Amino acid sequence: MERLTQISDLVSGFEHVTITVPFDENNEIIKGTVAITAEDRTEIFEVVIFSQYPQKFHDSETINFINKGLIECNHVNWDGSICIHTLHSPDLQQKLILDFGALKAWMSKYLINQEVDSHYEHIVVPHFAVNGIRSVMLFTELEHSFKNGDFGEIEFSKLQDGKVNDVTTSTYILQSVQCGEKDIRCKWSEMYRAMEKFKGIYLFMDKPPVKNRRFALENWEELTGYFSYQFLNYLESTERSLSTIDYRKLTFLLGYPIDNGSEIHWEMIAIDKNKYPNYKERVKGTRYFAWKLKDQPILWGETKNSGYAYFFGRGKLSDKLTKKKILILGLGALGSMVATTLCRGGCTNFTLFDYDAKEPGNVCRSEYHFFSGINNKVEELQKHLVAISPFVNVAGNSIFTDGIKLLLSNPDWKPKFEIYFDSFDLIIDCTTDNDLALLLNQLNTEKEFINLSITNHARELVCVTNPNLYSTMMHIFSTLQKEDDTDLYNPTGCWDPTFKAGYNDIAVLLQFAIKQINICYKNDQPIRSFYLSSQEENNFNIKITPF
Repeated sequence: MERLTQISDLVSGFEHVTITVPFDENNEIIKGTVAITAEDRTEIFEVVIFSQYPQKFHDSETINFINKGLIECNHVNWDGSICIHTLHSPDLQQKLILDFGALKAWMSKYLINQEVDSHYEHIVVPHFAVNGIRSVMLFTELEHSFKNGDFGEIEFSKLQDGKVNDVTTSTYILQSVQCGEKDIRCKWSEMYRAMEKFKGIYLFMDKPPVKNRRFALENWEELTGYFSYQFLNYLESTERSLSTIDYRKLTFLLGYPIDNGSEIHWEMIAIDKNKYPNYKERVKGTRYFAWKLKDQPILWGETKNSGYAYFFGRGKLSDKLTKKKILILGLGALGSMVATTLCRGGCTNFTLFDYDAKEPGNVCRSEYHFFSGINNKVEELQKHLVAISPFVNVAGNSIFTDGIKLLLSNPDWKPKFEIYFDSFDLIIDCTTDNDLALLLNQLNTEKEFINLSITNHARELVCVTNPNLYSTMMHIFSTLQKEDDTDLYNPTGCWDPTFKAGYNDIAVLLQFAIKQINICYKNDQPIRSFYLSSQEENNFNIKITPF
């Protein structure tokens, strides 16, 4: 009761706000109605305040302002609630001031001044779990100019099932759209294109099927007039052709242009095998039949544009790095982190070489997984990268570095290696193998080489570039503090000792190094050799020393 009284008193004191229906509390939810005036325009809103207020819940505001008469305005939800987002405040009074102020700002911007956002606002689509399963279709841009009324067959593949709020969620990727004789493919990588494919149908429209400007139609009958006679014939023939096949639903995609025609968006509908929405009815007084649509709900699914620009929209590395064809030699702690960092940063073309296998002891400081057991590093990292990004293509093998050592001294083979290395834009050596670095330095190529290595306890990370890669690397190591060679990790049994450093120790230096390299690409600067020194006295810090 105290909270109810406090909210009523605060709201009644706001300027240009009048309580028209007193606030009341039921099951810890407070409701009332207010009249709000902005720029001489007054609107009535039902106010609903939830028990979590003033905190957010699941990133949503816990106060609703509802006016169903404004549903055609921008940023209004299905239920007529206005979509506002305000700053955090744990203070009830301050939060109410912020939220009522945001509502007045919304009225001024969208209701009174009719402003239009520069970014496109998607239509609002109700999503259904069909037979208890939520379905999501992911797609990329398609290089094709569709015309209003185009229809045909699609192919799609299924990713792994997941769970969201205890609801089984099936995720699919659109593979291709058939338009006449043309097979228009989504821009997934080769591994995703090779997945098992299922068939569905599509229809392209010049505008989305909506009511009140932004809300998808909810009943098939409301789609009358959107479908051509030819498409409805096609839908009937699809139903007949699938009649002998054991399936539960037909996947139907509706495409339309958005953002002034700059891209295409797709919506997904599930058509139950036993509930096709179209039927024929005799035209009264004639021998002819006309297509009709049934009075039954549309089972909308979810769709998401997952093209490259959206996938990496939150942040990526410079295009001057991501567009390179990259060879990584050595896939231990450094090499595997380099590969995954570049992959998450938007790079899409990798070749990986390492002779070694992943052991359980490698997992704690690299990008491998214990669950997959003993495995070739190349093969496991390939799978890991394509699991991260649907745009990455990865090649590689486990014997190439051995071949360099065995054959590079052969005058007949050296030109062949040089031609091969020239096929890449960037070669990153993470082997920490001085012998290999010496051999690579002998290659006559102007391609970019970067050698990355780390010292014991991750005190320094050394980044060396060509020319004079080998001599520069040896010079830098000769200037660094000498370490006790006995202070290495020596597990029980006969095994080569290795340096001591954990995942965090290595990763913090490597990410710093990749940041520095990326800045050079972004600013069109040459990449100079440098080393990073970590210091733990008086708080952790990293110092960069260029060479």
